[in-house]
Amino acid sequence: MVRSNENSAFVFYGLFMELFKKKVHQACVDVVNEKISYLKKLIDELQQGAKNDSKSTAGDKHETARAMMQLEQEKLTKQLQQYLQFQQQLKSINTDQPLAQIMQGALVQTHTSVFYIAAPLGKVFINETEIMVLSATAPIVSAMKGKKVGEEFTFNQAIYRIENIL
Repeated sequence: MVRSNENSAFVFYGLFMELFKKKVHQACVDVVNEKISYLKKLIDELQQGAKNDSKSTAGDKHETARAMMQLEQEKLTKQLQQYLQFQQQLKSINTDQPLAQIMQGALVQTHTSVFYIAAPLGKVFINETEIMVLSATAPIVSAMKGKKVGEEFTFNQAIYRIENIL
C-alpha cells in the first residue's frame, strides 16, 4: 500500500511539473509577444514622426534630426528581428514532448535554480519562482550538456545538481 501512495505522489509531481513547464513556456511567449508589439509601436511612431518632419525644412538641424531618427529606427528594427526570431524558437518547442536530456525546450531543475532552454530572455517569474530563460548556446547550458538527472555540473565556481529534466 505504501508503494502505491509513493507512486501516486510521483505521478502527481510529474503532472505538476508538466503544467509548470507549460506555464513557463507561455510566460516566455507572452514576454516576446509584448516586446514585439512594443517595438512595432515605436517603429510606427518614428515613421509617423519622419513623415511629419519631412514637411519642415529647417536646414542642418532638420538633417541631423532625420539621421538620428533613421539610426533609432534601424536599431529598433534589429531588435524587432531578434524578437521575431525568439518567437520562432518558442513556436518550435513542443511542451508536450518529454525530454530526458538537456536541449532546446528543456526545463532543468537543479537543487538551487530552474532553467528553461528556449531563448535568451533572462528571468521570468511564475508564482514567485525565478526561472532563467536561456538560449541553447548560453555558457551555463554548455556546462549542463550531456548531464542527466542526479549528475552535477560546475559553472562560475558553483556546483549544481540536476534534480529534474522536462
